[in-house]
Amino acid sequence: MEHGQVSEEFIKFNQALGRAALKHNSIKVMSSKKSIQGEWHDNMWEQFPKHLLETKREVPSIDVEIDEAIEIKQKKVRPHVLTQYARKKFQIPEYNK
Repeated sequence: MEHGQVSEEFIKFNQALGRAALKHNSIKVMSSKKSIQGEWHDNMWEQFPKHLLETKREVPSIDVEIDEAIEIKQKKVRPHVLTQYARKKFQIPEYNK
């Protein structure tokens, strides 16, 4: 087969294989937002990816001087409220004087 005949057969088999589309309870979804991937057309099979056709751009490298590292001090962490209460020393009352 020639190239054109092979691509036609491929398109025909690709559309014929698989199960039928689900009905989704007959609720048609209409949205104003378009797909991120773009719309699908039947003639998209033979298109080369556009991102591979774009010219490559070089990003100039920049040398950056690094300052001395700053010492990181640990923060003082307060104990939990119940731990503070348990450690608190209360005065013992003197009843029988």
